[in-house]
Amino acid sequence: MATSLLWLALLGSAHGAEGVLDRVAAVVNDDVIALSEIYELGSDFIKEGCPNAADAPCHAAKEREVLDALLRETLERQELQRLKMDVTPGEVDQQIQQILVQYGFADRDAFRDEVERQGLSWADYRRLQVEGPLRQQRFQESVLRGRVTVSDDEVKDAYQRAVRTTDGPEVARIEAFGYRLPDPNPDVLAAKVVALRAALADVRAGARTWADLASTWDTAGVGPAFQNGSFKKGDLADPLSSAAFDTAVGDYSEPVIVNGVLYAVHVLGREKAAPDVAPLDAVRDQLMQQLFEKKMAAAAEEWFEAAKRRAAIRILLDDAPASTDAPAAFTPEPKSTP
Repeated sequence: MATSLLWLALLGSAHGAEGVLDRVAAVVNDDVIALSEIYELGSDFIKEGCPNAADAPCHAAKEREVLDALLRETLERQELQRLKMDVTPGEVDQQIQQILVQYGFADRDAFRDEVERQGLSWADYRRLQVEGPLRQQRFQESVLRGRVTVSDDEVKDAYQRAVRTTDGPEVARIEAFGYRLPDPNPDVLAAKVVALRAALADVRAGARTWADLASTWDTAGVGPAFQNGSFKKGDLADPLSSAAFDTAVGDYSEPVIVNGVLYAVHVLGREKAAPDVAPLDAVRDQLMQQLFEKKMAAAAEEWFEAAKRRAAIRILLDDAPASTDAPAAFTPEPKSTP
């Protein structure tokens, strides 16, 4: 999965490798990977990961990450070639034509101009963003797909694990009453807030009961609706929700006003409710897809490690420093555009 994420990041930032002295970075069986290919694919990835241009260890580490993605690509391509199933130039053209139609370009020249306007050569676009993904998809379907199965028991087990590890929402158990304010005058409102605050202080001090206070103050008649009620965040208007979830358990909230009613809240308790989990049948397909993708990633990694052991691979990336002042150690043949 980490390699797939790296590959996506690289595809999104492919640019030319200006100023990079070319040399052999690796040899995979009979295929050569040049240093320029690392920077064609991952120049922005390397720059973003190593903002200090003088940080040689960082650059070396990032170069190796990109090289690892290129090693994987090379071995997958060689395997498809061995199976006589590699992507053809005609298939690349067909995919590009579908993209033209999808995005409404008048013709291929207009689309090519847009690609190059965004800083990517047409050859690199074909290779990195069309041919590469097509090859990866075919490799998954032709080589890896048969190695991956997901059983119904595995789906059920994943569902039970999800249920066990899913936290339910926090709920507040409260009781409350509301005094309907007869006058919107600010002085009247302030006086009522002060009076209710003093009455609540009496309840805290034990000089008066909550029930007695509610019997005289609940002119809005909302008390029964809140009697030992359990509420999740979002069930109540924001001021009441804050009173229910920010007031200490066992205490009484500060008076709050909502829609012309002055409320007081007594917080009886807070706890986690049972998780709200969809039934298995509703999420079966989603779980199966998640398990499949996880197994495919594991199968891809297993295949890659085995392929590296079977292949003749020489890593030459660290054999000599990349310096624009030294003569080029290797100049690759230019890639033809399919």
